[in-house]
Amino acid sequence: MVDIIDPHLDHGDSRDKWRGLAEYAADHSDVIRRAVAVVRIGETDWGLDLSKPSIREALNDPDVSLDELFQSKGSRRIAG
Repeated sequence: MVDIIDPHLDHGDSRDKWRGLAEYAADHSDVIRRAVAVVRIGETDWGLDLSKPSIREALNDPDVSLDELFQSKGSRRIAG
């Protein structure tokens, strides 16, 4: 089993990439334990587990910004 960690400082154009990574992780769940997108919002680092079905669904909702998605469904770690 492997974990995929995908860090981005600028995540404005990453939604399509993360949708593809989420689909890839779902299609290969026999070898991928999780795929986590990581961003920094303000002074906080956020991780979002793209392998979760609820996250894959939320990535398809254009009305939810990536910042909102990370802050509502992600895990946070204070930077510094």
